[in-house]
Amino acid sequence: MKKFILYSTFFILALSLFVRDSRAQNTLEGHTNTVESVAFSHDGTMLASGSRDGTVVLWNVTTRRNTDTFEGHTDVVSAVAYAPDGTLLASGSSVDGTVKLWNVQAGTNIAILEDQTDVVSSVAFTSDGILLASGSVNGAILLWDVATKTATILEGHRNAVSSMSFSQDGTILASGSANGTILLWDVVTGTNIAIFEGHADDISSVAFSRDGTILASGSDDNTVKLWDVQAGTNITTFEGHTDAVSSVAFSQNGTVLSSGSVDGMVILWNVARRKQITTLEEDKNAVNSVAFSPNGTLLASGAVNGRIWLWNVSEWTQPRPDILRKISGDSQQGTPRAMLANPLIVEVRDQNDNPLPDVQVTFRVTAGAGKLSGRFTIEYATTDANGRAEATLTPGPNPGTNTVEVSIAGPEPVTFHAMSIGTPAVPNLEGDYPTWHVPDGAIARLGKGPIGTGDKAVAFSPNGQSLAVASGIGVWLYDVATARELMLLPSASAVNSVAFSRDGMQLASGSVDGTVALWDIATGQNTNIFEARRGISPVAFSQKETLTASRSVESVAFSPDGTLIASGRKDGTVVLWDIATGNATTLEGHTDWVSSVAFSRQGVLASGSLDRTIKLWDVQTGTTTTIFEARRGNVFSVAFSPDGTTLASGLGDGTVVLWDVATENTTTLEGH
Repeated sequence: MKKFILYSTFFILALSLFVRDSRAQNTLEGHTNTVESVAFSHDGTMLASGSRDGTVVLWNVTTRRNTDTFEGHTDVVSAVAYAPDGTLLASGSSVDGTVKLWNVQAGTNIAILEDQTDVVSSVAFTSDGILLASGSVNGAILLWDVATKTATILEGHRNAVSSMSFSQDGTILASGSANGTILLWDVVTGTNIAIFEGHADDISSVAFSRDGTILASGSDDNTVKLWDVQAGTNITTFEGHTDAVSSVAFSQNGTVLSSGSVDGMVILWNVARRKQITTLEEDKNAVNSVAFSPNGTLLASGAVNGRIWLWNVSEWTQPRPDILRKISGDSQQGTPRAMLANPLIVEVRDQNDNPLPDVQVTFRVTAGAGKLSGRFTIEYATTDANGRAEATLTPGPNPGTNTVEVSIAGPEPVTFHAMSIGTPAVPNLEGDYPTWHVPDGAIARLGKGPIGTGDKAVAFSPNGQSLAVASGIGVWLYDVATARELMLLPSASAVNSVAFSRDGMQLASGSVDGTVALWDIATGQNTNIFEARRGISPVAFSQKETLTASRSVESVAFSPDGTLIASGRKDGTVVLWDIATGNATTLEGHTDWVSSVAFSRQGVLASGSLDRTIKLWDVQTGTTTTIFEARRGNVFSVAFSPDGTTLASGLGDGTVVLWDVATENTTTLEGH
């Protein structure tokens, strides 16, 4: 076997595998009629099912046994949903028109919600369990306060409400209707804030991704659509079912979407690559409902024959840290132009040294460290029966000769990178590599190199020794001197912003899901998560009249004394978090996204916004002391000089404006 050596500063090899089949792990049998709805408990130990036989059955997921049966509905149980703490279960009937709340532990009916104006087609809890939504055939949606059993009516649909889903933070409710439309609702105000249209038939099911950026919808037109919640646009349409799609559900990490259909098939879709992964089909009975277990290892599907299938889907939804151990290929030498004129060949083997066929490989070249200009082709190849893949990369005009980055990357949840560094010689890539245990969606790398897709922001530690990089799967920490990767601080949602405390002992990260996480740098442990309660900030529209994800944290900053964290949000607010108590203070005044926040050493807080203003705040009183108007463009970044007398702002027109804090005089720097 020839060795694979490239004389270049950056070489990244990444591979990912498709595992091609799965079997139903077991069936749950006990209903005497069609299973209409299935739902996992929050801890994944229990599964609830509602049926046309009028019962709700609880199943122990481990033993596959029926642990309890709730009877009380007079006919079809059309929907079931667990409260987040697992103590309550809601069930709705499409015949008797009631919503019942059940004490799961005691097995008793503790409340009947009877203000529904028509038969119940769907139920859904908010993630905090405070509200329960129930949809009816007459188009009305009731928002129930679980504690008081009182309801607020949302009116807007003209046809039956078939399905509902809350965003993770509970601020947005999506509802699908029999007329093919999807409405988004501001839960706080009860107003309709967006409408999605595009399906050619009834909407049967809707589901939010965990980070709330994508909404999936299934329809009687046999298709599944993905929607960009913020932009209100259709991202893609999945076609593969031959009959009506009855149910859709996201895996917890958002990488996989499942869809069940009247055609008897359950299809798994790769959300990032926008393509079908596999089809799960055990019999030809129509599938009415699908649900992922919280850890993503199991998928439940309820069918018209009264059976529930449990599928082991961990092959597609879980990381595979042991799947790649050996990488090798042919030698290449010379300048980047000459080197890339020849085929690049790799061989992929598993941990047992067996060739891995059907590995989808992407070969591409991009700029490294700013030393390479020009464009390069992207080539795709699939490993053959011997685990070999080959591609020729063609450099574009005026390529540099100092640095080349070759990336071989796969699309699946875990990608392994093997990196070689050095000029003029680089280490041999052939050999065994350690097994990495990484979170869902993580990219494990060996050595220095590009941080990966989805990188949002960077921050140096106060002593300049560490670099934090915000990415789509967490925060990467690097040793600046050696470029060695120190650790990954994992996040369930994409991280937009990072900031070190003044002593460098703590790191704050702000995420798309609206949370601010606090990390101990020495141990890598998450010490606290600050999350704005539902109602702190409503859904908002940007100046471009596009729906914003209100919870998304765009920027974070520590106060100089280390007692506060400021977070700028897409809803136009700045939230101050007391680190010791977790209490939140909301500063309002901006009319569009707050893109950047920064403290001066004297404790003054600055916030920059897409509303083209910069506000200075007194954090003790929560009041605005000064407003700078950036007339030339949106404000994307702000930073104080060490003495606090000057504030720098980066604007959307490419200029940097320096503000004299005392006089408000400006100096404009142009050149970008």
